[in-house]
Amino acid sequence: SYENDPEYFHETFESMEELFVEYISEEEARFRSEEISEKDVVEFSRSVWDFWNRLADLDQDKIPQMSQVEESTNFQFVNLNYTAVFDAYVARMEARKRYIGSHTYVDKLVSPFHPHGQIEFGEPREVVFGVSEPDQLMCELFQRDEDICELWTKKGKNALFGNKNSSHLKTLIENGRIFCIFGSSLGETDGYIWRQIGARIRGNGAVRLILFEHSLPDRGGLFARLYQKKRRGLLDKFARVASLSPENMAKIESQVIVAPSDLVFRLKLPGVSSE
Repeated sequence: SYENDPEYFHETFESMEELFVEYISEEEARFRSEEISEKDVVEFSRSVWDFWNRLADLDQDKIPQMSQVEESTNFQFVNLNYTAVFDAYVARMEARKRYIGSHTYVDKLVSPFHPHGQIEFGEPREVVFGVSEPDQLMCELFQRDEDICELWTKKGKNALFGNKNSSHLKTLIENGRIFCIFGSSLGETDGYIWRQIGARIRGNGAVRLILFEHSLPDRGGLFARLYQKKRRGLLDKFARVASLSPENMAKIESQVIVAPSDLVFRLKLPGVSSE
């Protein structure tokens, strides 16, 4: 049993990490082999610049419309999936100019930030694989083991690499005004991120969070009850992973929007089934 053998624990995690890198490399190569068409770039651009226009009317009222924002805005992407597939789409987009009265504002897209490293062309670069906090390790002995905590917790591994990814991510969250979480399972192994976002929302009533959910039923059709249950389940899950008490979650719920990702982001990636 690895519970009494730290070396066996390290070897097990290292084997899991190798398999993980191999899997991600295969997936990255599959997408990289497909050309990005101009039609795809146009749709991707629309889903980024104007996604709020695809939200339900009441949800649109909860966030500022870009056509009315009298300042230049940065769109910052945080990529947690280790590949550069998303980055390739962002790289094809250009800054956008908006005109309000006699003023010109420029909205920019910042190159995606990979706080957990990246796997490109099969080569891992500062890949962070592990848990969010030591207390997620079942063995209490390992929770107190400095080497294990440094190697297999995400902030610990970034510190071991000598980078500033954790502090940079913290700064981004502290300055964010609208958070969009897309394509994430809200896993507890990224709990440190969700807790920071939860704290940011609690600390500023003007901050908004949009949770995009792929399997959300049509709220305007015959599945309103199912939509209601899934929406409530997603809100409860965010509260859990963000360590928000029921009282605190109730206070910020008006700042949180749950939206169907497939209606807002209509880009169909090559080789991905729509079912």
